[in-house]
Amino acid sequence: MAAPLIRLADRIRALDFVPGFDPITMDQSTTPVLRAISTRIGEALRRGVPVIVGDNIAEFYYAGTDKENWDVNHDFPGLVPPFPQFWIEWCRPSTVRSEVHGVSDPATTTFPFSGVLVDAVSPEEGVALWGREQLAAYRDLVAGARWLYRLQPIGYARDNEMTKLMGVPEIFALVAGHFWLAVDAAGKVTKFLCTALSNATSITGQPYVDLLGHEAPLWIHPCLLTLVFLNLRNGTLAPAAAHAPVKFARSWERKHEQPLVRYHTVVVDPSRTSKPTLPGPGDDRKMPVHLVRGTLVTYHDEDGKRLFGKYAGVFFRPPHVRGNAKEGVSMHDYRVKAPRTAS
Repeated sequence: MAAPLIRLADRIRALDFVPGFDPITMDQSTTPVLRAISTRIGEALRRGVPVIVGDNIAEFYYAGTDKENWDVNHDFPGLVPPFPQFWIEWCRPSTVRSEVHGVSDPATTTFPFSGVLVDAVSPEEGVALWGREQLAAYRDLVAGARWLYRLQPIGYARDNEMTKLMGVPEIFALVAGHFWLAVDAAGKVTKFLCTALSNATSITGQPYVDLLGHEAPLWIHPCLLTLVFLNLRNGTLAPAAAHAPVKFARSWERKHEQPLVRYHTVVVDPSRTSKPTLPGPGDDRKMPVHLVRGTLVTYHDEDGKRLFGKYAGVFFRPPHVRGNAKEGVSMHDYRVKAPRTAS
């Protein structure tokens, strides 16, 4: 599947104002809140926050596995942030497979383009994002955390059933709320919650925040899985680069007075699974207790190469601790190194 020449980030950067629509209420009751959110997203993208494209990760999430129920607290390990603020986006998958609902048309369950503006800060810095109200709840959220994530998603559709219903050629779907994740030094989620920025009632009659949390798989799961994959031992965050033909990029820049974004991609190399060689030979090898990053491991369907001698395929080996406590403890925080010219 070819990558689109115009990304969601490009569409937002080219607009002075993003016309937001709230799919949680399906009305205009949250418009003032959406206007403030869309302004913040647009300013961040025009300022040049790093852009990460996770099209291949979203394809895996929707079409590469039929897992239906994903638990934010357990199914997304290693959420170590690559930047203090960044944008992750993905396009619609080729299909949607579910162990519960079977195969479905992605046009009925996903946006053509989705994106999330991510802030990743220390608990001390996070107070400014959270605000000065309900500080007791904030202290409970960040207890034991190394990083705090605030995720603000947006979906985009053009010339589909939803835009026809609204009578417009394109829409930007925004929610009047935030998703918050607190993670420890290893990137393990310690707390996850949603907050609503409006007391509006959802279209189902539920409190706004309840439907927002229920729709987390649509809004943020591919974003979280992208972070998981780029933090794998055999995952790489490729340097930011231009991905459109030069002539097309120049035409876009002349028309919109904004260049097309240079973006990072996530590359996972299944063949690179071996552990680094430890110092010293045989039983004399000694290392302090340290965190080993998760990795995708391939076991071939050949004698002597199957997992436990029986299973073939690609398996996720989660982050784990190795070493000898007598040799000390390494407190190194794993981070994905970004090039200095990242944009």
